[in-house]
Amino acid sequence: MSDHSQRLLMVAFHYPPDNTSTGVLRTLKFTQYLQEFNWYCDVLSVPETLYPSTDASAVSKIPETVRVHRVWAEDIKKVLSIRGIYPSFMGVPDRYWLWVLPALRQAKLLLRGDHNFKAIFSTYPVPSALLIGLLLKKRHGLPWIADFRDPWVEDSMKGYEKWLSAWIERKILEKADRVICNTPRMREWFMQRYPHVDARKLVTIPNGYDEEELSQVVPERLDKFQIFYGGVIDGENRNPRPLLAAARHAIEKGWIDEKQLHITFLGAGAYGTGNAFAQDVETFALKPVIELTEERIPYAQALCRAAGADVILVLSEALGDTEAAEKERQWSRLQVPVKVYEGLGMKRQILALVSGGAAKDILEETQAGMAIAPTDIEGIAQALKSLYERWQAGDSDEDVNEARLEKYSRKNLTGILAATLDELIEK
Repeated sequence: MSDHSQRLLMVAFHYPPDNTSTGVLRTLKFTQYLQEFNWYCDVLSVPETLYPSTDASAVSKIPETVRVHRVWAEDIKKVLSIRGIYPSFMGVPDRYWLWVLPALRQAKLLLRGDHNFKAIFSTYPVPSALLIGLLLKKRHGLPWIADFRDPWVEDSMKGYEKWLSAWIERKILEKADRVICNTPRMREWFMQRYPHVDARKLVTIPNGYDEEELSQVVPERLDKFQIFYGGVIDGENRNPRPLLAAARHAIEKGWIDEKQLHITFLGAGAYGTGNAFAQDVETFALKPVIELTEERIPYAQALCRAAGADVILVLSEALGDTEAAEKERQWSRLQVPVKVYEGLGMKRQILALVSGGAAKDILEETQAGMAIAPTDIEGIAQALKSLYERWQAGDSDEDVNEARLEKYSRKNLTGILAATLDELIEK
């Protein structure tokens, strides 16, 4: 459809050159591949100055048919903070809600000036993007899709934050024409939480991997058994301590030759250069085998490093036996980190330190790796032994279920979104 007569207004806080997290890729890939299904996108976003980390090279991936509109926005913490303190209730539904009115004004100009807009799509995080979609639905009446990359309203929220966030979330579920959930488990969670909402409008579209992009990746291989983790680590949900403990155990058992082991943490953030992680490394005597960088690097470069690894490490489960930790575990089980899908696409073996949930589900489905509870140090060590032996034998991807991988390609997943849009405008 060369006249681009079917346009979609996408409300997305995160869009290139944002490099804060890999979640930005979901929206970018939708805008790339939707045009192959006769849908063309306008993206309503925020100034690039609000992104803590940027990747200028990612801008070249935005298709020429995509029109990006950036409206004024600011961090409420910066606007109202006095000596680093600001009223917390002003940060609800998020610290960037000041972009709501400018976004509504810009959307009004776009929607009234071009009758080719057929639908609206807004994606979370951040919550205010969904609020914009909700208000646009009310004002303009176009079919609206609310996309949840992550679950939003947590049980740990308190007071005004929980009340207002829960009210907005309920309105979104009720008013959206379709609600996209990132995993089947998230869809089930929404169905249980909002039983009055028609389950037929809850659609599952996972994250995925981009075949075209991965085909251009040149793996940066080492002559050692490399375990790779890309992204921030911390002392809570992404704590690498269980891996370090298991690696030391496997070395002492003679299962792994320490001289053949290389563990990479790329873009680990402040925790990676802090005292707690340094103490863990010293405790398990692993400093000689660890490579760590604090800062994020361009995504394409990170992919080359990941593709050259023998094992992709996934950390997404809170440690500890407190009530708060258990709530975090329940939350994380609804999600699948993007690095799982990248590992699938690169046909790398994946080691996920999770006791259950959506990430474990997909690894069992695709046979692309192992999911071991982070509390099971012996089990993790046994997994490392098995993966090390596979590396020695040169058969690290022999068990991957190719047929089940295909449905997680970004293009195929975008096809589900396009079919959903087609269904809505045909009503």
